[in-house]
Amino acid sequence: MIKTSKLTMNPPKKYVSDIQKDIYKVFSILGIEFQRVDCEEAITMEDCLAIDEALGIKTCKTILLNNQQKTKFYLYVCPGDKRFDCKAFSRELEIARTSFSSEESFHKYLHANIGGASILSVIYDTNLDLNIVIDNEIFESQFIGLNDCTTVSYLKMFTSDLLNKYLPYTNHNYVVIGK
Repeated sequence: MIKTSKLTMNPPKKYVSDIQKDIYKVFSILGIEFQRVDCEEAITMEDCLAIDEALGIKTCKTILLNNQQKTKFYLYVCPGDKRFDCKAFSRELEIARTSFSSEESFHKYLHANIGGASILSVIYDTNLDLNIVIDNEIFESQFIGLNDCTTVSYLKMFTSDLLNKYLPYTNHNYVVIGK
């Protein structure tokens, strides 16, 4: 199990990337409160067990998908322990077929490395290429646990701040599935 720092309500003292720095800048502008832990590199959902314990919440899983033509991209946020079913996802959104996006698309649209996928990356999606899809379990939760587009820093924030402050600030809408 990976090790985590003590819980803090402050941004990192040293930023790992520009996107991480910009996320906390937007949090400050919007008055978004959070609790955060630093950790060893966490790539898998199994790695996140210690993070979940430190934050007191299960971290979410963020998956980047695209349609068969690779012309539409979907950023799906769901509970970390939820099994992903590509066919059911496509059916619910009435899309012929979706598949996992390439590592190249991952870098292009999320500005993060594998394991660092986060809905917070939409801050750099100024062309609104990403279609945000949120699982109903996340939508109905008071808090969301997620990373800050890195694999070494995770946070807990009010889901309402994400949906009603952060996403509108980035001009992104979202759909909720799994009702």
